[in-house]
Amino acid sequence: MAKTKNKTPTRQTETQVAKGPRRLKPQQYQRGRLQKRIKHPGPKLVGSFRLFKHTLGVLRRNKKLFGGILAIYTLLSLVLVKGFTSSSNLNLAKAALGNTKGGGSLGDSTALLGNLFSSSGASNPGASAYQSILFIVFSLAIIWALRQVYAKDPKGVRLKPVFYQSMSPLIPFLLVLGVITLQFIPLAVGTSIYALVIRNGIAVSGLEKSLWLALLFMFCLWTFYMLASSIFALYIVTLPDVTPLQALRSAKELVRFRRWTVMRKVLFLPVILFVLTCLIMLPVVTFFTGAAEWVLFVLGLGLVIVGHTYLYNLYREMM
Repeated sequence: MAKTKNKTPTRQTETQVAKGPRRLKPQQYQRGRLQKRIKHPGPKLVGSFRLFKHTLGVLRRNKKLFGGILAIYTLLSLVLVKGFTSSSNLNLAKAALGNTKGGGSLGDSTALLGNLFSSSGASNPGASAYQSILFIVFSLAIIWALRQVYAKDPKGVRLKPVFYQSMSPLIPFLLVLGVITLQFIPLAVGTSIYALVIRNGIAVSGLEKSLWLALLFMFCLWTFYMLASSIFALYIVTLPDVTPLQALRSAKELVRFRRWTVMRKVLFLPVILFVLTCLIMLPVVTFFTGAAEWVLFVLGLGLVIVGHTYLYNLYREMM
């Protein structure tokens, strides 16, 4: 019989032990080359509709907490941004439509809703500044409340600590928000170029307009590609002892090899919120025209809470 040699395992060096167990080098894309799509090693993300349903469930189970946040947000926005006077003339517009078309149709309600959308928003630069400040402050409060809710504190989350303890990462949050603002530059440039081309009649034929529209689409895609990762840095930077640069790098790692999937889920949010807004506001504009402006105002503030909850759920799904 042939002799078998005893195969004793070789001892690892101290350097190998210090570096931990040997692992395969992670795959990476190489720039400028067509390559096979690399699959993310983690589990598949849940669907957008299921994620949105879970978002509504979280808000429903904690309606007292987030209802209190919405009430304070609404009160401060009324005092500092909108005021207590109406800025739209929906009743006059409804009367004019009723005289010209007979009124009561879906088209008339849609026209009134478009008029309401166009007249909403801050009326002066001072109100716009207060609106931005309130958005930042309440975004921090909402993120802190969401983190405490998911921590399942047995004592529950009270409203007062939400505003007392959520403001500590204000400066890192503003720095990340500044980076996100810069990432909107390609979108702004593309929109300006396209508007300039159309307004000055540079593009005349359908083909020329399509080419310029494709260029605009590329600029928009560039912006959304960057936002697909950096938007989650807003939630990472609120963690203790996390710098803005660390947050941006961690957010980039979260979406690695699944950026396009995350982009679809992020873009799903404004679409579903717009659809829900129209479904809620069309009956209000039709039957309660005088209250439509105030309902839209409160609804818009509530959608800020819904949006943060959806994105925070998506952020947790990717971890």
